[in-house]
Amino acid sequence: QAFAKYQLKPNFFLNGSVTLEKTSAKEDPYASRSHSIGYGVSFGDLAWGIDVNLNQRHRERRYDGNDPFFGYRRDDKELTQSASFQKSGFYVWGILPSVEIIREKRSSNIDIVEFDRTQLVLSGTKLY
Repeated sequence: QAFAKYQLKPNFFLNGSVTLEKTSAKEDPYASRSHSIGYGVSFGDLAWGIDVNLNQRHRERRYDGNDPFFGYRRDDKELTQSASFQKSGFYVWGILPSVEIIREKRSSNIDIVEFDRTQLVLSGTKLY
């Protein structure tokens, strides 16, 4: 994996990544190879001290063997988009809360594994 982050202004960043991945398994239908490219922007200290991160990732995965149920090799394409928000310096019991909206879409040559979903994630970061 290669990752880069570039600061354009004190509160504006660009980021990008390229990933090559090989997943091994005892049986070929479950082993795969994939590649992905991701990119995004981060804005710090916007109105009311809100930090915003916007990211997108494109991934293609090809499995090494034929699927045992459908008889042909699985090929997936995935798109993940996310937006996260947090308020700078806002802590609740020492935890920095964050809200993230994630949209994931997978298309495949095997219809049963396709999906299009949106998630709302509430999380917190504890700094020591």
